[in-house]
Amino acid sequence: TGLFLQDGKDKSEFREERAKQAEQAKIRAAMKQRESKRLRQAQQIQRELQELEVKQAEVEKDGVVIEKAIRSGELSKSEEQKMMMEWFKIINRKNAMIRYESELVIHANYIQLEDQQGRLEQEIRELLMKEGKRDQIDIQLKTKELVDIVGQRNNLVELLDEDRKREQEEDKAFESMLAAKGK
Repeated sequence: TGLFLQDGKDKSEFREERAKQAEQAKIRAAMKQRESKRLRQAQQIQRELQELEVKQAEVEKDGVVIEKAIRSGELSKSEEQKMMMEWFKIINRKNAMIRYESELVIHANYIQLEDQQGRLEQEIRELLMKEGKRDQIDIQLKTKELVDIVGQRNNLVELLDEDRKREQEEDKAFESMLAAKGK
Protein backbone atom coordinates (compact mmCIF):
# COMPACT_ATOMS: atom_id res chain seq x y z
CA THR A 1 0.00 0.00 0.00
CA GLY A 2 2.59 2.50 -1.07
CA LEU A 3 2.32 5.24 -3.62
CA PHE A 4 2.13 2.73 -6.45
CA LEU A 5 -0.71 0.39 -7.25
CA GLN A 6 -0.33 -3.07 -8.75
CA ASP A 7 0.01 -2.00 -12.39
CA GLY A 8 2.71 0.57 -11.65
CA LYS A 9 0.45 3.62 -11.62
CA ASP A 10 0.55 5.99 -8.70
CA LYS A 11 -2.64 7.05 -6.92
CA SER A 12 -2.93 10.39 -8.73
CA GLU A 13 -2.74 8.70 -12.13
CA PHE A 14 -5.31 6.18 -10.96
CA ARG A 15 -7.66 8.95 -9.76
CA GLU A 16 -7.17 10.85 -13.01
CA GLU A 17 -8.01 7.77 -15.05
CA ARG A 18 -11.09 7.09 -12.92
CA ALA A 19 -12.23 10.70 -13.37
CA LYS A 20 -11.86 10.37 -17.16
CA GLN A 21 -13.85 7.14 -17.11
CA ALA A 22 -16.57 8.76 -15.02
CA GLU A 23 -16.72 11.70 -17.43
CA GLN A 24 -16.97 9.33 -20.40
CA ALA A 25 -19.78 7.47 -18.65
CA LYS A 26 -21.66 10.76 -18.13
CA ILE A 27 -21.18 11.67 -21.78
CA ARG A 28 -22.42 8.24 -22.92
CA ALA A 29 -25.48 8.53 -20.67
CA ALA A 30 -26.29 12.00 -22.02
CA MET A 31 -25.87 10.71 -25.57
CA LYS A 32 -28.23 7.80 -24.87
CA GLN A 33 -30.77 10.25 -23.51
CA ARG A 34 -30.52 12.47 -26.61
CA GLU A 35 -30.72 9.39 -28.82
CA SER A 36 -33.92 8.29 -27.05
CA LYS A 37 -35.39 11.76 -27.51
CA ARG A 38 -34.59 11.68 -31.24
CA LEU A 39 -36.18 8.24 -31.50
CA ARG A 40 -39.38 9.53 -29.85
CA GLN A 41 -39.39 12.51 -32.21
CA ALA A 42 -38.93 10.26 -35.24
CA GLN A 43 -41.79 8.03 -34.08
CA GLN A 44 -44.01 11.08 -33.57
CA ILE A 45 -43.20 12.28 -37.08
CA GLN A 46 -44.05 8.84 -38.47
CA ARG A 47 -47.43 8.91 -36.70
CA GLU A 48 -48.15 12.40 -38.01
CA LEU A 49 -47.24 11.33 -41.55
CA GLN A 50 -49.66 8.40 -41.29
CA GLU A 51 -52.46 10.63 -39.96
CA LEU A 52 -51.75 13.15 -42.69
CA GLU A 53 -52.03 10.43 -45.34
CA VAL A 54 -55.54 9.58 -44.09
CA LYS A 55 -56.58 13.24 -44.04
CA GLN A 56 -55.20 13.77 -47.55
CA ALA A 57 -57.29 10.86 -48.83
CA GLU A 58 -60.42 12.39 -47.25
CA VAL A 59 -59.73 15.80 -48.78
CA GLU A 60 -59.07 14.15 -52.13
CA LYS A 61 -62.47 12.41 -51.98
CA ASP A 62 -64.19 15.68 -51.10
CA GLY A 63 -62.49 17.36 -54.04
CA VAL A 64 -63.59 14.63 -56.45
CA VAL A 65 -67.22 14.95 -55.31
CA ILE A 66 -67.20 18.72 -55.76
CA GLU A 67 -65.41 18.52 -59.10
CA LYS A 68 -67.99 16.02 -60.42
CA ALA A 69 -70.81 18.29 -59.28
CA ILE A 70 -69.24 21.27 -61.05
CA ARG A 71 -68.63 19.31 -64.27
CA SER A 72 -72.14 17.84 -64.27
CA GLY A 73 -73.59 21.07 -65.60
CA GLU A 74 -76.66 20.63 -63.39
CA LEU A 75 -75.87 23.52 -61.04
CA SER A 76 -77.20 27.04 -61.26
CA LYS A 77 -74.66 29.78 -61.83
CA SER A 78 -74.65 30.79 -58.13
CA GLU A 79 -74.41 27.15 -56.98
CA GLU A 80 -71.56 26.57 -59.40
CA GLN A 81 -69.76 29.66 -58.10
CA LYS A 82 -70.17 28.46 -54.49
CA MET A 83 -68.90 25.02 -55.44
CA MET A 84 -65.90 26.57 -57.22
CA MET A 85 -65.06 28.53 -54.07
CA GLU A 86 -65.34 25.33 -52.03
CA TRP A 87 -63.18 23.49 -54.56
CA PHE A 88 -60.49 26.20 -54.29
CA LYS A 89 -60.59 25.91 -50.50
CA ILE A 90 -60.14 22.15 -50.75
CA ILE A 91 -57.17 22.63 -53.08
CA ASN A 92 -55.69 25.07 -50.58
CA ARG A 93 -56.17 22.57 -47.73
CA LYS A 94 -54.57 19.84 -49.83
CA ASN A 95 -51.61 22.12 -50.62
CA ALA A 96 -51.24 22.95 -46.92
CA MET A 97 -51.13 19.23 -46.14
CA ILE A 98 -48.50 18.64 -48.81
CA ARG A 99 -46.43 21.47 -47.35
CA TYR A 100 -46.75 20.03 -43.86
CA GLU A 101 -45.76 16.60 -45.13
CA SER A 102 -42.68 18.12 -46.73
CA GLU A 103 -41.83 19.88 -43.48
CA LEU A 104 -42.18 16.62 -41.55
CA VAL A 105 -39.90 14.78 -43.98
CA ILE A 106 -37.29 17.53 -43.70
CA HIS A 107 -37.54 17.36 -39.90
CA ALA A 108 -37.11 13.57 -40.01
CA ASN A 109 -33.99 14.00 -42.15
CA TYR A 110 -32.69 16.59 -39.69
CA ILE A 111 -33.17 14.16 -36.80
CA GLN A 112 -31.36 11.45 -38.72
CA LEU A 113 -28.43 13.81 -39.31
CA GLU A 114 -28.42 14.76 -35.61
CA ASP A 115 -28.19 11.08 -34.77
CA GLN A 116 -25.27 10.57 -37.16
CA GLN A 117 -23.57 13.64 -35.72
CA GLY A 118 -23.93 12.36 -32.16
CA ARG A 119 -22.45 9.00 -33.07
CA LEU A 120 -19.53 10.60 -34.89
CA GLU A 121 -18.82 12.92 -31.97
CA GLN A 122 -18.70 9.92 -29.64
CA GLU A 123 -16.39 8.03 -31.99
CA ILE A 124 -14.09 11.06 -32.17
CA ARG A 125 -14.05 11.35 -28.36
CA GLU A 126 -13.11 7.69 -28.06
CA LEU A 127 -10.35 8.08 -30.65
CA LEU A 128 -9.00 11.12 -28.82
CA MET A 129 -8.57 8.95 -25.73
CA LYS A 130 -6.24 6.70 -27.71
CA GLU A 131 -2.94 7.76 -29.12
CA GLY A 132 -1.58 6.56 -32.41
CA LYS A 133 -1.00 7.64 -36.00
CA ARG A 134 -3.88 5.53 -37.30
CA ASP A 135 -6.16 7.11 -34.70
CA GLN A 136 -5.14 10.60 -35.83
CA ILE A 137 -6.04 9.74 -39.43
CA ASP A 138 -9.40 8.35 -38.28
CA ILE A 139 -10.02 11.51 -36.25
CA GLN A 140 -9.35 13.67 -39.30
CA LEU A 141 -11.67 11.59 -41.48
CA LYS A 142 -14.44 11.56 -38.89
CA THR A 143 -14.05 15.29 -38.29
CA LYS A 144 -14.46 15.93 -42.02
CA GLU A 145 -17.54 13.72 -42.03
CA LEU A 146 -18.86 15.63 -39.01
CA VAL A 147 -18.39 18.96 -40.79
CA ASP A 148 -20.27 17.57 -43.80
CA ILE A 149 -23.18 16.50 -41.59
CA VAL A 150 -23.35 19.91 -39.93
CA GLY A 151 -23.43 21.46 -43.41
CA GLN A 152 -26.28 19.17 -44.43
CA ARG A 153 -28.22 20.12 -41.30
CA ASN A 154 -27.69 23.81 -42.07
CA ASN A 155 -28.94 23.21 -45.62
CA LEU A 156 -32.11 21.63 -44.25
CA VAL A 157 -32.73 24.63 -41.99
CA GLU A 158 -32.25 26.99 -44.95
CA LEU A 159 -34.60 24.86 -47.05
CA LEU A 160 -37.28 25.07 -44.37
CA ASP A 161 -36.89 28.85 -44.18
CA GLU A 162 -37.14 29.20 -47.96
CA ASP A 163 -40.20 26.94 -48.04
CA ARG A 164 -41.94 28.96 -45.34
CA LYS A 165 -41.32 32.23 -47.18
CA ARG A 166 -42.59 30.75 -50.45
CA GLU A 167 -45.64 29.31 -48.68
CA GLN A 168 -46.49 32.69 -47.17
CA GLU A 169 -46.36 34.25 -50.63
CA GLU A 170 -48.56 31.46 -52.04
CA ASP A 171 -51.06 31.93 -49.20
CA LYS A 172 -51.27 35.67 -49.87
CA ALA A 173 -51.82 35.02 -53.58
CA PHE A 174 -54.54 32.46 -52.79
CA GLU A 175 -56.30 34.82 -50.39
CA SER A 176 -56.19 37.57 -53.02
CA MET A 177 -57.62 35.20 -55.61
CA LEU A 178 -60.42 34.14 -53.25
CA ALA A 179 -61.22 37.76 -52.46
CA ALA A 180 -61.37 38.56 -56.18
CA LYS A 181 -63.59 35.52 -56.95
CA GLY A 182 -65.85 36.30 -54.01
CA LYS A 183 -66.86 39.66 -55.47
